[in-house]
Amino acid sequence: MPALKPAGFRPDIAVNPRSVIIQPMDLSVIIPVYNAERHVESAVDSALRQKEVAEVILIEDKSPDNALEICRRLEQKHPRVKLFQHSDGENHGAGESRNLGIKKAGCEYIAFLDADDYYLDNCFSTATEVLENDSSLDGTYGAVGAEFENEEARRRYFLTHHDEIATVDEWVTPEQLFHYLVLGCAGYIHLNGLVVKKTGLLEVGLLPELRLHQDMVLTVKLAARLRLAAGQVNEPVSIRCLHLDNRITSLKTDFSVTQFRAYQYLLNWSRQESLPNEKQKIIRTRYWSLGLRRHRKEKNLPAALYYYAALHLFGVE
Repeated sequence: MPALKPAGFRPDIAVNPRSVIIQPMDLSVIIPVYNAERHVESAVDSALRQKEVAEVILIEDKSPDNALEICRRLEQKHPRVKLFQHSDGENHGAGESRNLGIKKAGCEYIAFLDADDYYLDNCFSTATEVLENDSSLDGTYGAVGAEFENEEARRRYFLTHHDEIATVDEWVTPEQLFHYLVLGCAGYIHLNGLVVKKTGLLEVGLLPELRLHQDMVLTVKLAARLRLAAGQVNEPVSIRCLHLDNRITSLKTDFSVTQFRAYQYLLNWSRQESLPNEKQKIIRTRYWSLGLRRHRKEKNLPAALYYYAALHLFGVE
């Protein structure tokens, strides 16, 4: 692997602000809706307050609560709100719902928001500036903060996480980003902080059918193929609301298994897409590391020895 440039600095995108007039981008915000009757209106309102948002696309995923009726009311009330369901009217999960929203989106750029989360004011201003200043970029990413429904939700979250802000916490170039995301060097990107071209999402094959880590898999795929730059990464652009119903706070979730499966998917994808050997090797290294962790935890000694040997003989240091 070629040496990475030092992180810890912001890429030079210096432009005299008095010489450039930043025009608001046209943006589609995609919100998958399932069992979110208490929160979806707040999520939609937060998106509609952003001047860059041309449309809010709600994908109602056969909610067992009253979310569909609330979505219908929001569509009738706000011209920018558009409501869709899957063609068979059934539940398909958040990933497939986001994929349907991407296909329905009419704008050049797409952003995502979960139905129980919300955007902060002026959340796209830095993204607009960064993208206007560099036409070679395909998207930007920003920090995402957290609110906890109660202390038990907070306690469970910090069993597996070290910081309530999801962000890439070092300044890395678009060329470095893939390596830092896969090797876990500088945090991660949450979908609520992502702004990316629709063409880029279609190019990498949209979101996978995974129970967890869809955002991690998608952002790694995007970083492998596209040019993503840091936006507002020091302060949140949106807030995710964490409660006891979230899978991320569930005590039943075994992250050693779910992360291993996510990288199993990425390993297969990298082969199918014929990624450069260097990038495939980095994904394999992460896959072997997660395999070792999983099988150590399960006390499966033969499998753990296999992943240990693969990691130390062939992995990236």
